Amino acid sequence: EDVKDNSIITKLTYKLNDFLFMSNCGFQCLERIKDENVNADVLVIDGSCDSTTLTFIQKVSPKVVVATEELCPETKDRFEFLDIPLYYKEKHGDIRIISNGENIELNFLKVE
Repeated sequence: EDVKDNSIITKLTYKLNDFLFMSNCGFQCLERIKDENVNADVLVIDGSCDSTTLTFIQKVSPKVVVATEELCPETKDRFEFLDIPLYYKEKHGDIRIISNGENIELNFLKVE
């Protein structure tokens, strides 16, 4: 059995902002949580090919997505298809997410 089938998923709400941290949640994990309240302004995924589906992304309806690991081309295509901004370490370097409870800001530090 794939260890991705058992993942830690954290939803953090700070005033008006919701953040969904998906750990290593794969397709079976996504299936198990599909009926939960997963709507979030920021979605943090690992970037693997099984870290999202189009249906799940549409349910979350994020304003921005951050990938913490190497980004699978199929995963990147899903966000481009839905026109959702996607940030990842290979392109943006360190990514800091800042919220005042109303607005969300992303800061980047790219080490050359």
